[in-house]
Amino acid sequence: MGKLVGVMRILQLDVDKIEYTPIEPEIKTYDDAEKKTVSIENALVLLVSIERGDDESIASKAISDAADFSKKLKRNKIVIYPFAHLSSELEGLGRARELIHVMKGSADTLFEEAYAAPFGWNKKLSLDIKGHPLAEMSRSYSNKEKEG
Repeated sequence: MGKLVGVMRILQLDVDKIEYTPIEPEIKTYDDAEKKTVSIENALVLLVSIERGDDESIASKAISDAADFSKKLKRNKIVIYPFAHLSSELEGLGRARELIHVMKGSADTLFEEAYAAPFGWNKKLSLDIKGHPLAEMSRSYSNKEKEG
């Protein structure tokens, strides 16, 4: 019998502005980052939780869907923000970091501007969310059932 593998969880936000400041690494697997505030206006923000079993196809599908959605909003910027708080079934740190980088690579080809907040850091976060019905959208992506 097959088992379901991978359910990436994303909270999509249309923002007037996102600001984040890396404070300090919180885990042993983290990206290099400067401790300075990053501020991006008029962007689609993806708060992303990488779960056990997520893979490159899920990561690419999520970015492709985000690109389609952003066209409706007339957004050409995306911010991928690792956000483990959406899940209790988290993937290992190295693999999660790898998939965030896959998402960033896909976003680089589909958006005029693509950003990824540094993985593995405690960050100060500020969001100014647009005030319309599509400003916030929860998404889940999963693999098809795989032979097990």
